[in-house]
Amino acid sequence: MYSMIFMAVERDNLSAAFFCNAEDKAIHVILKIGGYMKKVLLLIVLFIVSSLLFAGPFGMNFGDSIEEAEAKGTIILDTNRDASIVACNITPPNITSRLTIYLGYFEDTYGLYMMRAYSDFFTNESVIRNTYNALRQQLIVAYGNPYFEIDHIDSDSIWDEPNYFVESLYYGDRELSSYWLLAEPINGVSMLILHVDSVSPVFATVELEYSGENYDNAQESYTTSAAAIL
Repeated sequence: MYSMIFMAVERDNLSAAFFCNAEDKAIHVILKIGGYMKKVLLLIVLFIVSSLLFAGPFGMNFGDSIEEAEAKGTIILDTNRDASIVACNITPPNITSRLTIYLGYFEDTYGLYMMRAYSDFFTNESVIRNTYNALRQQLIVAYGNPYFEIDHIDSDSIWDEPNYFVESLYYGDRELSSYWLLAEPINGVSMLILHVDSVSPVFATVELEYSGENYDNAQESYTTSAAAIL
């Protein structure tokens, strides 16, 4: 796929170019600099990455209907309706290579109100933590520091060994999560949760959940519609 140049700089001992790959939205950087300027430019790159991956979220807008989301580039792969809520397996306009499964939740009246995205399934603790920490850092740039974080294993857990990281998650002895509660919504986002979840004693995935500022209204509307069906 083609690449787009974001920035090119040449001055004295500084030479840098920023490229955005159109296929995976990754930022590729060529730097020949030193000291302070290198740190500044790396912060700029991290900010651009965060803007590409997480503004929206993933290029989507809370409140949009399924039809509006499709018109803006979202691909709906399949759907599952429960009363007034339609859960959709989607390919959003902006994706990241660290996350492979994307779900959008649409309410008939309030539109898109929640999104979830998942990484591949992993068995190795270092790979899981590396994925988690990379996403966490990008979210910090976009939304600030987490409101609350947990990286804890029960003191009496029988799974408190390096090779049993996934087992300790699966059996509920361990939690690794970060929570953002935004005083003022950013691009319609009011809450985020970054979480490691084990789907079996063997495999774990990193989950990112966005809630829109319309979340409570959508849930209330769903409760009313579900009760009407009964």
